[in-house]
Amino acid sequence: MTDVDHDLIQNETVVYKTNLHWIVLLGPFSLAAILIVAGLLLLSRPKFLTDPFGDLADLRQSLFAGSPEHLVVLGLVLLGLGAGVAFGGLWHRLSTELAVTNRRVTVKSGIALRHTLEILLSKVESIEVDQTIAGRMLGFGSVIVRGTGGTPEPLDLIADPLEFRRQVQMQIDASAGGR
Repeated sequence: MTDVDHDLIQNETVVYKTNLHWIVLLGPFSLAAILIVAGLLLLSRPKFLTDPFGDLADLRQSLFAGSPEHLVVLGLVLLGLGAGVAFGGLWHRLSTELAVTNRRVTVKSGIALRHTLEILLSKVESIEVDQTIAGRMLGFGSVIVRGTGGTPEPLDLIADPLEFRRQVQMQIDASAGGR
């Protein structure tokens, strides 16, 4: 049971769920890969770091002064940072839920520091979708939900933003027709 399912009120059902697109992982995973490769290079201590052609020994001393053991420590730190960056990006994606119920639009992000947005369908004034060319090709974009009397709430890099908007519009139509 997800957090959205847990917070439903009586006679409320979830009709659509989505989350952030996988593209949000591109930046953190790229940085993590660079850090991990650098850490592995330092741990493997290639010849050019420990004994460059003899005439470059002074360069080695200026860049990597001290004993080779500090390179191991630096390599382990870079591996840890890389793993932390990758985990943080994955955590951000997995801890963000967007849902449309038959009564409201709900966005919840974060676990330790929780941000929640809930707008009743009757208070939704408009829904705007912004997509770049890459976003259209890969299926991600930004949705801006405008509630009456409130400020616009942008939801960036969500998966299939047109379907999210369509689901909200369908629920608004269904609730208006039920009156």
